Amino acid sequence: MHVAGSVPGALARLAGGVAPGGRLLLVGHQPRDPATGAPTPAAGQRQVSLADVDEWIDDPHWHVELSEERRRPDPTSGVDAVIRVFRHP
Repeated sequence: MHVAGSVPGALARLAGGVAPGGRLLLVGHQPRDPATGAPTPAAGQRQVSLADVDEWIDDPHWHVELSEERRRPDPTSGVDAVIRVFRHP
């Protein structure tokens, strides 16, 4: 997910479209490799991160089912944040 503007604002707009009992899947390319701290091809882009979701999801109506960083098969292509949240009915 590429974000033009505020990440929390984008998350709130996306979450508003999820029906109770539904799920929201987010994938964001990380600007830095978490293992090395080196810039990735996504450096300079505004993307959703695990920390963004941790801050946003402080809501009893949502449950984080998955929140992890995944390295792409080509180690030079970067790392993604993968987040899946469930909205309680």
